[in-house]
Amino acid sequence: METQDLETAYLEVMMDEPGTSLAEFMERVAAGRYGAQSAERLTEFLHGVERNILGSIHTRAAANPRFAEEAPDRAEAVREEIASLLVRFARAPAGPRSLPQN
Repeated sequence: METQDLETAYLEVMMDEPGTSLAEFMERVAAGRYGAQSAERLTEFLHGVERNILGSIHTRAAANPRFAEEAPDRAEAVREEIASLLVRFARAPAGPRSLPQN
């Protein structure tokens, strides 16, 4: 099977199957649905998703004071989920990265 671009595949899943979690998508990746993916590629993909989500949280917090109160907790939940997915699917150690700490 040809290796698919994970970002494109993830966006297609999000548009075609709203409500599919990132963990569910990663299960599909691990099952080979999008071709062979290296641990390095999975790590890169998950860090990219993390950056996008944290950027969105930051943008929403700047625009909405009520959301700003929840932003640190939401950002921490995202970091924890990504760390868990990294360990589970990319076999990468979870640890500090140079990402926004909103």
